[in-house]
Amino acid sequence: MRSILFLVFFTMLVAGCAPSTKVLKVASNNFSSTPVSVQEAFSGAESSHLGAGTNISVSMGQVPLVNLGNNNQFVIPLLIDGSRAHTMKVMSYVTRKKDGSYVLFYPVLSFVDQDFHAYLTVKPKYEFAFHENVLTNEFEIPSGVERLLIHTGQEYCPGSFEGTTSTGSSPSNGAYVAAGVLGGAVGALILHAATKGEEMPYKFDEVGVVNVETN
Repeated sequence: MRSILFLVFFTMLVAGCAPSTKVLKVASNNFSSTPVSVQEAFSGAESSHLGAGTNISVSMGQVPLVNLGNNNQFVIPLLIDGSRAHTMKVMSYVTRKKDGSYVLFYPVLSFVDQDFHAYLTVKPKYEFAFHENVLTNEFEIPSGVERLLIHTGQEYCPGSFEGTTSTGSSPSNGAYVAAGVLGGAVGALILHAATKGEEMPYKFDEVGVVNVETN
């Protein structure tokens, strides 16, 4: 799978514009750097409000750190209405870290039961769209799910592959190109056509900036 990922991202140029590149916030120490349990991650007063139309920095001090699958991961805990199904969109922004590097957070969802066990992790159901440095993934959440965690998967950790983003202006023709598929696990990758401007390499990372919409 890694060879497929490398070929896809080696051949693409992603257009964008400066406003679509976010900067990670400085840690506010609202959350500890020590991993907490899933239940503790949901105990914060902001848990039910995270993702309510605001940008979220998935990074140290900004969101809880939880041990999932024997790996410590940053998570966004969300409470939703379990009486009906939902569609969730997660917008991930190409993000500049403190060291000047550019990263992109690729989301997956874990459903959490009444005993605060993460019992199922799902990847985006539909093809994702990448436009102006923003990656949009859509998830279908069945009725009965009241708690979930947004996090990333180990296959999307640093060093897996890299792409190129541009800080220039978007082309006026609005053209799109299909760059291929990521082993069938993610779906077709749709990218905005390349444009002029300074091109910056980026990698998928465990940190980033996202925006969440649920309906």
